[in-house]
Amino acid sequence: MDLNKNSLMAQVYGGVTDFRSLVASLIDIIRGYLVPFIIALALLVFLWGVFKTVTAGADGKKRQEGIAFITYGIIGLAVMISVWSLVYLLTSTFFSGGLLIPQLN
Repeated sequence: MDLNKNSLMAQVYGGVTDFRSLVASLIDIIRGYLVPFIIALALLVFLWGVFKTVTAGADGKKRQEGIAFITYGIIGLAVMISVWSLVYLLTSTFFSGGLLIPQLN
């Protein structure tokens, strides 16, 4: 298997020597790729709801659809902040890591 240093597979399998490094690699993948993607997706759902609500005019049904998207977006953002906090808590408890700020690489 050809492992490029920057590839996702290299991050998973490249430096894995024991269980601790496997867990650390999986946390890095969750923190580096999955969390920012889902946060961006929840933000897009929220913004789509704002757009639908603003452009609905006097149509009550479209306004309710927009409000539903806003609600789903806020729930998604709250869940992802909770997941991010849980990953930080577990990492700082078991790996003595610092603050884990989700970033796009």
